[in-house]
Amino acid sequence: MRDIRPVQPRRNRENEEWELYEASQAVKHSVRRARLAGKTVPVTNIHAPLARMSAHSDADHEQAHRRARVAAVRVGGSERKLVLAFFSLVVLASCLAAWLFLPTAAVVLHLRTAPLLVDQELTLGKGSDGASAVSGTVFFREVAVTGSVKVEHTETIGAKAAGTVSIVNRSSSEQKIKERSRLATKDGQIFYMQQAAFVRPNARTTVVVEAAEAGAQGNLEAQRLDFVALDAASQQILFAEVEKPLIGGSGEVISVVSDEDIVRAKQTAGEMARTQVESDMRGELPAGWALLEESWSGELKSFEANPAVGEASPEISYAAQVNVRVMGFEQQQMLDRLRSALEERLDEEYMLFPGPISYTKSVRDVNWDEAAAAISVRVTHTTIPQLNLDTLREKLAGRTKAEAQSYLEGLPGVRSAEITLWPFWGRSVPRIGQRISLQLEPERQP
Repeated sequence: MRDIRPVQPRRNRENEEWELYEASQAVKHSVRRARLAGKTVPVTNIHAPLARMSAHSDADHEQAHRRARVAAVRVGGSERKLVLAFFSLVVLASCLAAWLFLPTAAVVLHLRTAPLLVDQELTLGKGSDGASAVSGTVFFREVAVTGSVKVEHTETIGAKAAGTVSIVNRSSSEQKIKERSRLATKDGQIFYMQQAAFVRPNARTTVVVEAAEAGAQGNLEAQRLDFVALDAASQQILFAEVEKPLIGGSGEVISVVSDEDIVRAKQTAGEMARTQVESDMRGELPAGWALLEESWSGELKSFEANPAVGEASPEISYAAQVNVRVMGFEQQQMLDRLRSALEERLDEEYMLFPGPISYTKSVRDVNWDEAAAAISVRVTHTTIPQLNLDTLREKLAGRTKAEAQSYLEGLPGVRSAEITLWPFWGRSVPRIGQRISLQLEPERQP
């Protein structure tokens, strides 16, 4: 038989936990009872200051806390483009719808017109009063100019052509011709008779002639010469014929300074002075002012030319001191004066055609010392029958196209009317006056 051992009573989990707890408590009590050998060490209390966080540390903490926050969600670039494209499409669609579906009417009236011509005398100057006065003043500059001009006058140095010609008299009376009478070719070359002549009726006589200028151009072949002093009818009965060639003309053509060349040089100096200062003078004009272009003046204070008159030279060099002056005026004030002059001469049933006034002006007199000028102005403008456009829009609003056209063409002074409706399927004029545009067209004057 096997040995039968006594069976220990079963331990449950609660008993085991309790035994473990008692064992741990026994160890704690044994540690407490232990005594360490040695002297007793006195204990001293130590007071240490508490560490305080600085403001900088608080700021760092707050900054770190902010960094830890989650960034706000933003709309990306593609989303913004989509939103912008959407709004653009909406605006475009609105404009297209307004253009397609909002009704409009364009009315063009061709009016019978009458021209109006007014001549007005105006005075430009400072402190001028009256219906014909316009504010104005003088603008001036003094400038030194130098330059040169080409000499146009020429002379031929050499021998003059000479010879004999026959004077023909086809009249029934004797003709007495003085010495130095002039004969001319078709191209205007002059010859002088060197002696007087008596020509019997229906006869001819021979005289000696000489060219007015030296040069080979005086050498002539057989041809006809006419008397410069006679009219065309008399030249048919009294004239000269070159039977033998005129010879002996020779020489060289040179440029010789003449009085006309000096005058032209002075004009050139004045024009050059104006060109130099014109832009500056226009720049100093007050707002709304204009220059009286017909009053430009270039007075020569001094003028020196080289060479002098009669000397041979291809050009003239000059130096001049020029005083450039011009009148300026207030342009709008002049236009108001001209418009008032037109309105004074209007008939009651007519009005001025809306548009700029056309006028031409000429200077009658300029007093530079008093800064005043008297001018004559001719104003031309077109007049049309009296029309009130606002009232006309009210009359047209809501009418059919046929009714509106019939009404317009029945007005006095209206030659024809053109009405264009939009959209194209519209049949009547819009009821809103702002949607009706009126354009006045004068009939063409012959």
